[in-house]
Amino acid sequence: NINNIPLAAIERIEVLPTSASAIYGSNAIGGVINVVLRRDYVGTEVNLRYDNTFNSDQATTTANFISGFLVEDERTQILISGQQQSTNALLIKDRSFAQQARQLILQNNPAAIYGMNGATAIQPPYGGLVNVRSVDGSPLFPAISDASFTHIPAGCAGWRSDGVQPLVDNLGSYNLDLSEGIGAFSGEKNFIGQSDNAALDLYINRDFTEQLAIFLDVGAEKTSVDGAGNYHGFNVVTVPASAPTNPFGQAVYVAYPANYFDGIAQQQRMVTTKARHGTLGFNWQATRDWLLSADYSYSNARIDLSYQRRPNTGIDAYMIALADGTLDVLRDVTNYTTNISPFWTRAPNFSDQTLRDYNLRATGTLFSNAAGDVQLATGFEQ
Repeated sequence: NINNIPLAAIERIEVLPTSASAIYGSNAIGGVINVVLRRDYVGTEVNLRYDNTFNSDQATTTANFISGFLVEDERTQILISGQQQSTNALLIKDRSFAQQARQLILQNNPAAIYGMNGATAIQPPYGGLVNVRSVDGSPLFPAISDASFTHIPAGCAGWRSDGVQPLVDNLGSYNLDLSEGIGAFSGEKNFIGQSDNAALDLYINRDFTEQLAIFLDVGAEKTSVDGAGNYHGFNVVTVPASAPTNPFGQAVYVAYPANYFDGIAQQQRMVTTKARHGTLGFNWQATRDWLLSADYSYSNARIDLSYQRRPNTGIDAYMIALADGTLDVLRDVTNYTTNISPFWTRAPNFSDQTLRDYNLRATGTLFSNAAGDVQLATGFEQ
């Protein structure tokens, strides 16, 4: 990960926009960006950096250091470098992109929200409160209005305690605000998750002769990203006409923004990456014109991912709870507990990848002519 190379450890960056496979290996067929680390460096540097945006608090703090010294009459160089970086989360509510997108839909294609999809109604959108619509697009209260949708006002505890008047009062209107809970239109979701990164690298170069040098480069890094977002499988639900929480006498679609703290956890997706690498090799100036290089590289990366997922057993239990009224979503779920934890579980997953790479390379002059030296670069990689 090039982001984890401490800036203080970089001497220069070379960009070769053409094939360089013979020099850098088969992966460099389309070109290469070569980050050249500092050599023969003696001293210690510490750099601190703070970046932030003017709009909201999306700060990034970075601290890196490099320390180099020479031993054995300056024949051995040791270079230690490290970096620590932390970035605050950037939430959907910190920018107006989601609201702007919804306004464009309302202006240019309102049927995408209020229209029909053949014989069934388009499902209600997510908003800051519970939005409801009849499944077939028929009026919710035909004796009062021909409106097929409404939203449940803040503070409403459901029709069994507050009656149907709060639902009647909002006939023909959805709540289209960003929600503070789980759902497709939540302001608590991340554009960028909160992240922490730490990297440490050790480089040793030993000059055995003026022609032969052996080097060792080892390092490790860890990156953690925590992000809040929609739960896997959390969508608009259908509450049947027979449900005791349903006052409409017909099946209805319900888009409800369940409170994060009524779910498993606010952090919906957590990703941790641990990587380590090591390279051992030599450079041998065989003649004045020929350089022979060889190295063995080892790297391992493990990515652990954890997120909320609804298993098949959870789907069945979820539908039953909606049907028998155990789970009441036809009320203000932002103020009244709607516990969805029994229906979701935290699903861990991981990937583990190891790479072992052998390289042998040679570069030098084949012959010279009036036009100059003819150079050869060749290599072998396993």
